[in-house]
Amino acid sequence: RLQQVGEPQTVYERPANLFVARFIGSPPMNTIEGEVAEAGVVAAGASRIPFTGDVAKGRKVVVGLRPEHLHLGEGDIEATVKAVEWLGHERHVIVDIAGSKAIVRQETDEGAAPRIGETVHLGHHVENVHVFDAGSTERLN
Repeated sequence: RLQQVGEPQTVYERPANLFVARFIGSPPMNTIEGEVAEAGVVAAGASRIPFTGDVAKGRKVVVGLRPEHLHLGEGDIEATVKAVEWLGHERHVIVDIAGSKAIVRQETDEGAAPRIGETVHLGHHVENVHVFDAGSTERLN
């Protein structure tokens, strides 16, 4: 079944559902299960992930964040480093966020790589957070 029609950049930036979100992009979009804790905030374990849009409190959701939209440092997302993959000019930092695997894409000149087992905080821009319904998988924001 056809999932979404549009310009490539539009499909990448505003996927209609989780299937499209995971299909477009390499590495694929990170997905983190959570629940809307309050207006504009998803709780996922110890992490609180702000987003734009109007989604009802208590709704079960899946947050989508692309690897290039996460950065190590100060932020609302707490994660544990599981692995670091060196790819020449960049590295992929593989982390666990509330039981969900995620990839952070990082240029190798952005400082030292974190250590495996280290707890890190991830920052992001709120406009890059995609929120999908956990049941239907359709985009909510």
